[in-house]
Amino acid sequence: QNLQSSFMAGRRARQRESAGEYPYWIYVSVADSRTRPHHLTLHGRVFRHDDPFYQYFYPPNGFLCRCRVRAMPESRVGAGKGRFPLSDSRDRLSVIKVPVSKEKPELGVAKVGRFEHAPGKYLETDPGFAQPPGKRWSPNLDKYDDALVRRYLNDIANQ
Repeated sequence: QNLQSSFMAGRRARQRESAGEYPYWIYVSVADSRTRPHHLTLHGRVFRHDDPFYQYFYPPNGFLCRCRVRAMPESRVGAGKGRFPLSDSRDRLSVIKVPVSKEKPELGVAKVGRFEHAPGKYLETDPGFAQPPGKRWSPNLDKYDDALVRRYLNDIANQ
């Protein structure tokens, strides 16, 4: 799984670099008997690269997820033959807390992305997969002493 996440982090970085030429991203699932229903529901949906949808649903969206995102030029999006309709996550995206494990609720909760793909119908990322691969982790600095926070920020700035 770590290898898949690393691969997708590199893919996302390349797609972000070419977003001027290929500003639309299409969600692609493998679409076979092992594909999870909620991953299949996202198959073929197109969002702009900067749509908040991809802050939560850039693959992998769960353990052993085989989905990917393919970049597309503007000429492939919109109405007409050979074009893909554009989706918009505005007012349909949220973050919720779910149990990390249904079998062991004492393990606590995790934040996941939630997308309303149809009126009243929702999809969620799996716990631990609610951010794009490669997104930099940072600690909650409110929990630490001011001197330690300054030192940490200085170290980050000098990397």
